Amino acid sequence: MTRSNGKVLAENLEPDSSGKVSLTQLPIGDYTVEETYVPKGFKKMANFTINVTESSSNPPTSLMFTVGGSTEDYAVRNELKDFSVIIEKVNENDTRLAGATFRLTGPNYNEIKSNGPTFDFPNLRPGIYTLTETDNPDGYERIIDPITFVISQDGKVTVNGHPNVSGSGGIGDTGNVIQLKVTNKRVREGALPRTGSIGIQGMFLTAGLLAIGGILLSIVTLYLNRSKK
Repeated sequence: MTRSNGKVLAENLEPDSSGKVSLTQLPIGDYTVEETYVPKGFKKMANFTINVTESSSNPPTSLMFTVGGSTEDYAVRNELKDFSVIIEKVNENDTRLAGATFRLTGPNYNEIKSNGPTFDFPNLRPGIYTLTETDNPDGYERIIDPITFVISQDGKVTVNGHPNVSGSGGIGDTGNVIQLKVTNKRVREGALPRTGSIGIQGMFLTAGLLAIGGILLSIVTLYLNRSKK
């Protein structure tokens, strides 16, 4: 903290266990408070000014401490830095795969990334996120169930359980990062991959409808032939 004339008044003002700092016995003047230690994973808070003046009583009997014109306790909060989620696409042998497409949605967030084998989604704020595979690598099954994770206000990351996903994340020395490894299983021999919006169930449904249509057509044709006799 420094006075307006630039003289250093105190090098360190450490909060107590409740996060508060109490200032007393300051000479009249204006003081600038600057955060010199920033918690890892958070942004540095903006400087603010404390104004110390005499009370308005006549004669003055005390000093008044104000911040922004208010004598109330002044609360400051460090804002969490943005997160990034980095996705690595692999097969069952841990070999990297290209050719996938992912869509990530969350608080004011809706981004699509393609190709791979790695995908980087930056600028994530605290909240709940849903990762969906919208296109799968050739020869591999589509991951149908969405992948979800949560970024808390304190920087804690929770990755919800998913059979195709491993990884974790949080505040780190090199940044706030979530690392996920997403595994696609190879399509079984004789099975068709899940591609497009219809999928295997849709193909079976279409085939069933065609078969029913063929049976109905045969019945109508037989009825017409008998009617002509």
